[in-house]
Amino acid sequence: MKIRIERLQKIAYHIMFFVMLVIPIPLYFVVRGKLDHENYEYRTLAAFPDIKETGYTGFAKAFENWFSDHQPYKNELVEFGSYVKFYVFRTPSDPTVVIGKDNWLFFKGVDPDDPIAYYQGNNLLTDEELEALAVSLNAADKELEARGCDFVLFLTPEKERMYPQYMPDIYGKPAEKCRYFQVAEYLREHTDIPVILAYDSLKPYMDSHPDEQTYLKYDTHWNEAGAYIGSTEIAEYLGHPLPYYDDINVSIENYPQENLGRLLHLQDTFNDDHSRVLSGYGESEYKYDPASGDMHFYNSEGTDERKIMLIGDSYRLFMQKYALRDFKMGYSDYYYNYTHDALEAEDPDIFIYESHEYALSHLSDFVP
Repeated sequence: MKIRIERLQKIAYHIMFFVMLVIPIPLYFVVRGKLDHENYEYRTLAAFPDIKETGYTGFAKAFENWFSDHQPYKNELVEFGSYVKFYVFRTPSDPTVVIGKDNWLFFKGVDPDDPIAYYQGNNLLTDEELEALAVSLNAADKELEARGCDFVLFLTPEKERMYPQYMPDIYGKPAEKCRYFQVAEYLREHTDIPVILAYDSLKPYMDSHPDEQTYLKYDTHWNEAGAYIGSTEIAEYLGHPLPYYDDINVSIENYPQENLGRLLHLQDTFNDDHSRVLSGYGESEYKYDPASGDMHFYNSEGTDERKIMLIGDSYRLFMQKYALRDFKMGYSDYYYNYTHDALEAEDPDIFIYESHEYALSHLSDFVP
């Protein structure tokens, strides 16, 4: 009797294994329309290989890459695995993501653009590097000045620096001596370039308003509140002060941004952090020119006739409608897209280079 029961158990296990192995395949073609097929990996997925291009020897590997990128239930399986890692083992499924307290997420990159190194002050520049940076930016300033253009640096602080209370204890407190302040202090002493720090308005406001969130919980960027408050520094320098944040209208909208959540494949899970919509600060709607790749903007209600050029990283996308509120026209693009031809074509009166803290290493590469 015992042998018979064991035999029946083995048969049952084999049947279950067969069902689990075979049934999902035909089932996939029934439910595929309801599955998530979006690409969350910030890369182009492998295309189905053409044997004429790969040859017989390369086809197998190319097919394996394609199947790995497009296998049935891929997003659902990856999300389930990431969910277990995050909530059961408290480990990220992507090594570039740091899980902080209260589920705050932070980015851990690679040198030289590693936010953790900036946070801990482990990547300070040498005296020789600082001098070379000053010489390079002074040359840029002189070239722009010869064109009748003012050069301004606007430096935005890293999320880790502004929210150290949510960082894992293993990383300690933010270093007081870090590249963000080191570069700003040195350039202020050794160049005539105005160096504006968004930190100077953000930190006091955050200290006095601890309940007002200024950065996104599951993303590397600041939110609209942070962008607005940080922009008050550059807006005032440009001669167009913004109203105090507490005096404008703020509403909460349900369209969270979560690039770190996407890296963990948990973008659908992290839905408790919302963006802000601001009004009542004297805003006017910018109109972008599609023919120029959305780089030119025009503001018919702008009062400042000076033409402005804003080059920087993704932080500038959040703050440009606040900082440049009163300018009639301008040009905005990523620093890695910028070319001298753009400068020649636009001929701006003011050139603003915005750099996020962990992108400061690219400052030395800037040439007008």
